[in-house]
Amino acid sequence: MRNYLEQGLWRMGSVADQTWFYGHEGAAVLSISLFLLENELDEEVRKQAEKVLVSLYADNPIEKVTMTETVDRDYHEILEAIQENIAEFSADGHGVIYGAIALQALKHNAELPQGKIARTIKNALSDTPNRYWSIQNYKTHIPHKTTIPEFENVKAAAKYALLEQRNIKPNVRIEDTTYYFQGSKLHEITHAHALLLLEENGQTALVKSGIENLRKQMYFNRFSPENVKPIAPPKTTYTPFEKEYWENDVADVHYYKLAYSAYDLIKKLELTENEIIEIENNLQNHWTLLINHNN
Repeated sequence: MRNYLEQGLWRMGSVADQTWFYGHEGAAVLSISLFLLENELDEEVRKQAEKVLVSLYADNPIEKVTMTETVDRDYHEILEAIQENIAEFSADGHGVIYGAIALQALKHNAELPQGKIARTIKNALSDTPNRYWSIQNYKTHIPHKTTIPEFENVKAAAKYALLEQRNIKPNVRIEDTTYYFQGSKLHEITHAHALLLLEENGQTALVKSGIENLRKQMYFNRFSPENVKPIAPPKTTYTPFEKEYWENDVADVHYYKLAYSAYDLIKKLELTENEIIEIENNLQNHWTLLINHNN
């Protein structure tokens, strides 16, 4: 499993000279690897998930020898890159998400190209200013009259994010701009999860400001045109603890990233049985939109 983690880390570092978007593939490899490591699964589920994991990089495995950077165990560059992304909310929190999942991989003794991953994280600071509907420049926009609560701690914020996934609207292209209504709602979960991972890894000083960024994200996600309607509740249900989940033809690797984040939060938060049922029902909307339905 360490090899899988290192494939994800080195893949994330390999796109340091591209835009932040290309960090998704490495993050997906890490998410599946960590899901496998940190959860008890039936053997047939584990084998199917590993097939997916290998398929994500089998055609283009990254050899460490092609990465000229020295590997070390001092992660200050990654922490500094995360801090910059917390100081300036950007790109749905992707810099924080990439950084947190990279640090989580280190718990399992993986090695990483620190400088290159730090650059991939910093790349998330460059983002289109009109990412959110009706907001001309979200980086300069100051939220007002927000109904988003002031969270006491990161677990409270994460619980709110999980329960705020009702009435998911699909991503839509309007004129020359794509608005990621579903994608940004999904990233409320992965962003909240990233903050919890940072707290668990001792980075409590970063988390307080990070929670305020998550509140901004939730605020911006409340804006959408009235003519874009939520998707109908899907009839099919999936869970990553069943083999069928990993057999789906997936159109977007966020399918895997969300599974790790959502179920790690469910495991770590204090939730009632009814809340868990509601969360899992709402996750079906995301699974449906992330599966390829063209076949």
